[in-house]
Amino acid sequence: MTSLPAKLTACELPDFGTKDTDVTLPVEIYANRLAALRERMAKESVDQTVIYGDREHNANLQWLTGFDPRFEEAVAVVSLSGRVTLVVGNECKYYATSSPADVEIVWFPEFSLVGQPRGLPNGDLVAILQAAGLKSGQKVGVAAWKYHLGQDGSVTRDWFDLPAFILRDIQGIAGESNVTNVADWFMAADSGFRAICELEQMAVFEAAATRSSDNFCQVLFGLHEGMNERDLVRRLQFDGDVLTCHAMMSSGERTVFGLASPSFRSISVGEPVVMVYGVQGALTCRAGVWARSSDELPNSYSDYVDVVVKPYFKTVVKWYSAMRVGQTGGALWQIAVDGLPTPFFNRELNPGHLIHYEEWMNSQVHPGSTDQMLSGMCIQVDIIPNPSKPYPTTNIEDGIGLADEGLRKAFAAKYPAAWDRITKRREFMIQILGIELHADVLPFSNIPAYLPPYWLDPRQAMSFGA
Repeated sequence: MTSLPAKLTACELPDFGTKDTDVTLPVEIYANRLAALRERMAKESVDQTVIYGDREHNANLQWLTGFDPRFEEAVAVVSLSGRVTLVVGNECKYYATSSPADVEIVWFPEFSLVGQPRGLPNGDLVAILQAAGLKSGQKVGVAAWKYHLGQDGSVTRDWFDLPAFILRDIQGIAGESNVTNVADWFMAADSGFRAICELEQMAVFEAAATRSSDNFCQVLFGLHEGMNERDLVRRLQFDGDVLTCHAMMSSGERTVFGLASPSFRSISVGEPVVMVYGVQGALTCRAGVWARSSDELPNSYSDYVDVVVKPYFKTVVKWYSAMRVGQTGGALWQIAVDGLPTPFFNRELNPGHLIHYEEWMNSQVHPGSTDQMLSGMCIQVDIIPNPSKPYPTTNIEDGIGLADEGLRKAFAAKYPAAWDRITKRREFMIQILGIELHADVLPFSNIPAYLPPYWLDPRQAMSFGA
């Protein structure tokens, strides 16, 4: 397979299915998640778990409660029995009632924004935590949004990433040495609660990827000369999904910024362009050049497709073909290393990672990793080259799910419309793009592995084969 050429061909994207699809999690999912957490607490002899969240860092809290705080902090306190206590500020005291989980909502004004009323009842976090069950001498696990690994690969249990005023009060009640970071329970790439998604969660993320990739399609197939960066973002037709990152759009010399929001800069023919759109459970990125063919590129990188895009696409194809349940992160890493060698390609970050409510949950794709890809994982195909100047970058980031035979059968039975989309995407990738896919790989995007290097002619896309 690897001896076959990557090539640019005329390509028509099929209609994989409507984006007007809505899938929600059944309420019993949250009871099951709480039971799993309590089982882990009992196993580890942890009496209480305090889960922190804020607008940017809420995935662990949302996983347990279905609630994502807006504007301010929140914590959930979980005992080995009884209701979960959800502590919120002014902005969220009504929004929190939308939580589908069985929670007791407690209002704590100090979680509110600066300048908002504070001289109100429930102003003592210590008293709230004690009422929720925290006691002196208890072992308390704390989960925010990160954990730290020591040089030996073990979790640094006394390394914390939640606000000091919250940590101080937890430690003041339980005792400093009794408080440990347990974020890895939720986020470890090989064993975290969120590393393996329930069937229903996978369906939610497939629906999100369908909608957001359709939004992205509105951009790719509506471009013309004379547009500025904001014109492209307007074409996303954003329809309300919760964002996991700012919409990113840059062109020309601004592309070196990577995470830049769009400006009013007019895009000139021949310039590089990069765009990213991410919602909970899905992110789409494409990078290319604002041109119809190599004839419109500067002489300095008129061979852009041959030098950058073809080896990149060939590497992505090999990565896709190697992906399956049981594959190791180290093997996937090596594919990127071999296909996109340094110094020219200067790869950035990990070539693949887990996605969940946040865009990047964790990654088992790193040098020598023996962590396996498991059934139920949702993964971003995220191989980022940073070619040496003057060459622009290229990118083809989409999301996939992994499912063994049993999970595939359950998916098809419970979500037939989604399964029909997945089946059509697989057929397109295999038959049209020439990508060998294991049966375990479920493409979630409606532009699956579709890479048009010339954005002013998006129906010319990369494919693989004779």
